[in-house]
Amino acid sequence: SENISWGIRRQMESGSSKIYDRVCFGYDHDADGHLVIREDQAVVVRKIFMLYLVGNSVLKIKRALENEEIPAPRGGTTWPKRTIEAILTNAKYAGTSYARTYCIADADSGRGIVATGDKGEQYILFGAIDNNPPIIPPKTFDKVQQMRMDRSNIEYDPDGTKKRKSTHYSSKQKPAGDV
Repeated sequence: SENISWGIRRQMESGSSKIYDRVCFGYDHDADGHLVIREDQAVVVRKIFMLYLVGNSVLKIKRALENEEIPAPRGGTTWPKRTIEAILTNAKYAGTSYARTYCIADADSGRGIVATGDKGEQYILFGAIDNNPPIIPPKTFDKVQQMRMDRSNIEYDPDGTKKRKSTHYSSKQKPAGDV
């Protein structure tokens, strides 16, 4: 398994990994195996991003898609919230495909982007920028990511500890004045 992991890391570093061309909602493969936009689904992806940008929550977007009877990626009539969240966070829609590995031997090597994960761990993102045609502009994607962070009720301490923001109401916190 170490040899396989090593091979996958080397393919990601060199950009020859097929992981960058994995199909997701809104894309298909052309005859050469490259990603091309599937316009009937790309319209839905753009709608999801625009609904979020104008202030709709993931739940409101889910309801809107279901009310308009837009088929979900797997063909059903119900849109899972997680699917919408995955669309909103997938950089592939902005033209960049990332694959990550948790191996950080030399963070200063210049290969990949050093990022911090949910629990404070560091990993390197190997990306293929301009890997595929974007469905949405990169600036739109970046704005949505900023909005997601601003709207989140979760924040992380410098040591990686997850906590709720004190500025948001939480039913798990006692209201001020209660004993």
